[in-house]
Amino acid sequence: MEFVTVHQAKTHLSELIARVERGEEITIKRGRDPVVQLVAIKDRNRRRPGAFKGQIVIKPGAFNPLSRKELDLWERES
Repeated sequence: MEFVTVHQAKTHLSELIARVERGEEITIKRGRDPVVQLVAIKDRNRRRPGAFKGQIVIKPGAFNPLSRKELDLWERES
């Protein structure tokens, strides 16, 4: 992990971001005190096919038509 000052971070922000994207962790200090840590965001909210495989279960009958009673309840609540 590398430490840089706020001034260095402002001056070299693009370079620091590129380094973080390559896997480095960089801490920005104000004086002697660390105040911010730059780390890459994992996956950047990209969709991954199969990411929830085995975590979501759809029970049998989940897509069966609603009964008249269920339809009446549904229509009454809206």
